[in-house]
Amino acid sequence: MSVGGKHIGLTHGHRPFVIEKRDRVRKLLGFKTDPWNGMFGDLLRWFKDDAIEAIVFGHWHRTYSGVHDGVLLFNPDARHAALADDRATAFRAPSRAAGLAAPLRSHPPPECRPIPTVGRLTIGDDGALSTDIIELPRVM
Repeated sequence: MSVGGKHIGLTHGHRPFVIEKRDRVRKLLGFKTDPWNGMFGDLLRWFKDDAIEAIVFGHWHRTYSGVHDGVLLFNPDARHAALADDRATAFRAPSRAAGLAAPLRSHPPPECRPIPTVGRLTIGDDGALSTDIIELPRVM
């Protein structure tokens, strides 16, 4: 996509299961691991033919902004998590309970959960790209 004269790639960032889990296995075996599991290299590879200046991605639920090989990589980290009332509803819904019960049980209590955020990618008057993260209030 082109915005303000800048070419920007946009992707959720999901990759095949085997790739997503490779660093967990490597860590279990005692190898040093990449905290982003090769994501930056994959992003640059996916958009290599598009002459882009920035890639906005998600999937990780971690904020990130950095330049790699001349391309700005930005994860705005817009996230949400089920609140206690949502978990109770999920357990009562038989058709969904099997799929949701295990992941929802592992969520930390609301007071421990990270603050939801959204990101802003700005194109300055000089054409420079910048990013910032805006914390949103928790709604209980």
